[in-house]
Amino acid sequence: MSPEEFIIFLGAGRSATTLDPATNPNSTHSLSANLLTVTGLGPTGLSRSVASYASGTHSFRFTVGQVNNTAVGLCLSTVVNNEFVGQTSNSIGVGYNMPGWIINGSFTGTSDAPLVNGHTYEMAADLNNRKAWMRDLTTGGFWNANASADPTTNSLGQSIMASGAVQVAVTAAAVGDSVTFDFANPNRPSGYTCW
Repeated sequence: MSPEEFIIFLGAGRSATTLDPATNPNSTHSLSANLLTVTGLGPTGLSRSVASYASGTHSFRFTVGQVNNTAVGLCLSTVVNNEFVGQTSNSIGVGYNMPGWIINGSFTGTSDAPLVNGHTYEMAADLNNRKAWMRDLTTGGFWNANASADPTTNSLGQSIMASGAVQVAVTAAAVGDSVTFDFANPNRPSGYTCW
């Protein structure tokens, strides 16, 4: 069955994406049957969403099952699949047991505390202004750990890749690490659409 057959349709013809099994050629991740949960099988690599966008405002949620060496973020659709999230300037994310965003192999900016087992997070991306925000929904955290940060007003977002189509990306580099995505949640920032 193709990834497109798993797409969930939401009102007015808007659809949410799934993870794309074709972007994990080295089998570094196991994907669930509904293509929404990724589980780490070992060495570094990344899985990404079927949908990619070069413009617009989009958001998604994810719940961490287990996290030892995992990051979630965004990547250009041209990224190499054996990279890890944040390894080069082609992707950016949060995780790897560190606070802040990782891009080009270095941590920068502020996102929130490191990812925590069992917590649900939301990530928003304004691709018109090339900015991103993340918050911990379980603790009621602020966007990018700042009470003034707000994706609906383009305030205090983390700069992301300057141009190009963007996909959701995940690296679960430790065996057993797992993340479940919710690309269709209707409770998004005002003006944002599902990924």
